[in-house]
Amino acid sequence: MESIEISGPGGPLELLCSLPRARSVSNSPSTAASLSNTIDATTITTTTNHNDPRNRGARRHAKPPVLFVHGAMCSAHDFALLLPYLAAQGYPAYGLSVRGHGNSYAQSFLGKMLFTRGRDWARDISAALAYVAGRHPDRPAPVLGGHSLGGGFAQYLVGSKGFRAPAGGGVAPDDQSSGGGGGGGGGGGGGKSSRKGVEKDVYKEANPAPRRSAPRAKGTSAPPPPLAGAGQSRRSHAISGLILLAAAPLFGAGRTINANWQAAEMIVGLEDKNLAARKGPPVLLRTPAHVRAAFFSRETEDDVVERWIRECKTPIEGAVAGLRCFRKMGEYERVLRHVDGFEADLGGVDGGGGEGEAAGGNGMKTKRRKILFIAGGEDRLVTPDMVEREYNKYAEVARAIGLEHADTPGEACMHLVVEGCGHHLMMDAYWEDCARGIVRWLEGEDTLLS
Repeated sequence: MESIEISGPGGPLELLCSLPRARSVSNSPSTAASLSNTIDATTITTTTNHNDPRNRGARRHAKPPVLFVHGAMCSAHDFALLLPYLAAQGYPAYGLSVRGHGNSYAQSFLGKMLFTRGRDWARDISAALAYVAGRHPDRPAPVLGGHSLGGGFAQYLVGSKGFRAPAGGGVAPDDQSSGGGGGGGGGGGGGKSSRKGVEKDVYKEANPAPRRSAPRAKGTSAPPPPLAGAGQSRRSHAISGLILLAAAPLFGAGRTINANWQAAEMIVGLEDKNLAARKGPPVLLRTPAHVRAAFFSRETEDDVVERWIRECKTPIEGAVAGLRCFRKMGEYERVLRHVDGFEADLGGVDGGGGEGEAAGGNGMKTKRRKILFIAGGEDRLVTPDMVEREYNKYAEVARAIGLEHADTPGEACMHLVVEGCGHHLMMDAYWEDCARGIVRWLEGEDTLLS
């Protein structure tokens, strides 16, 4: 596993990556650890000519890169186990530290607490997506994964009006005039929406159109350099799928998550007389006991908790950014339509031929998977019932727009509960069950846990 520094909208961002050794990768997950320190970025360079009829479909069947975004008070290092595991299965795997986290550039205390917003997280995710897509031009569009607050902001970005609509789904972006109905309550010819609560276009802010030598006020800094790997147009972004790991729900559950966090840490205070005597707000992740209560299950080894404190923890979190998930973060339909989806073979299954399903080769049917929801069975923050409620809402909308069928569930949305796992699914005692479920979802299997 290596650490890369990429250009972000406000400064350099840390990107951890673990890459497959070669085209033919061992199917054994046990090789993940041996890959972590021996991977060279040049191993993914290819010279495939996709215009050659002999290579037709090569990109379609290649394994997509996967980019993960951490949650509050965390960093890219939270994915240090998951990235090499995926790389061992042939998936280039990345973990992003957004601004002010991990080894990415740090703002001032006030800048982070009061002036870093949800759309700043979205800008950094957008920069990382552009880099990853540009580094793997011969593979499908990246799969975006988000944990906790990072999962909320991943949905926030993907659901923004300017985010790229699916290339193969025949669905026009809903901020473009596409003749006829469409969802949404957009405004008239001026392009402004009068609907209450509609967010600014996060994607446009993250990927502004180039300006012609615009004058800058004296003393202001120059704009950041072009993002590595960015596409040729402002609408170059696409994602093949979305993995939501105990993610902050799109419906806005920040108040409930915050209350759950306080309750988890209150238990520690009740067990420790010194902490119980303290006045004021709860102690956030200050001791290993607090970290375990909030993030990990009782079965997780002490050294894992200590390693998280030592290698992954970010001391403070921005107040304004965290408050963003206290209210609705986007529209379910828009998120679903803005995820390309990827094809999963269904041997012998005759589907209904809707928008999310197409005929495959050799009489096979295919379906387009879009979003995977993962919950920890022992998660005290984003509880399993919260994840199930979010999954049910997405599935309901997917059925309403023809991406999901009541008689064949799991076409667009799938739901997985990792029993015994706490909030930190990618580091907890049963993290390998989580990783195995992700790989099986990516491989198109219907049974995610055996």
